[in-house]
Amino acid sequence: MISALLEQLGFDLGWLRGDAAIVTKKMGRVSGLFYINDASTARDSRNRPIIAAQDFVRDHGIRSVFGMGGGYITSPKFFTTICFTTESLASDQVTPFQALCSIFKIHTMKMIDDQRRYFK
Repeated sequence: MISALLEQLGFDLGWLRGDAAIVTKKMGRVSGLFYINDASTARDSRNRPIIAAQDFVRDHGIRSVFGMGGGYITSPKFFTTICFTTESLASDQVTPFQALCSIFKIHTMKMIDDQRRYFK
């Protein structure tokens, strides 16, 4: 799942595994959003479950999964948030969450820059 997420957010992991059947939306290389409509049936190009922990999906009634992530312009740091829902969400319902990437980065940029300065 993590490699599928990173691929969909713009990292080239083709050497690691095939493309996943995930709906994505990118804002250049700065941030992105991924969405899995049905966590119990979504498969990658090798017919593997995108959410490998199918027992977790079943036990918790997980339906849709979405996430967002992005990198900092001034640092090689990257963050990711993954949300598991018990509701079936349409892709247009999760798109507004992509704005959280920018908000999160704005509020954590100073901390990332300070860390870069102090931990060279």
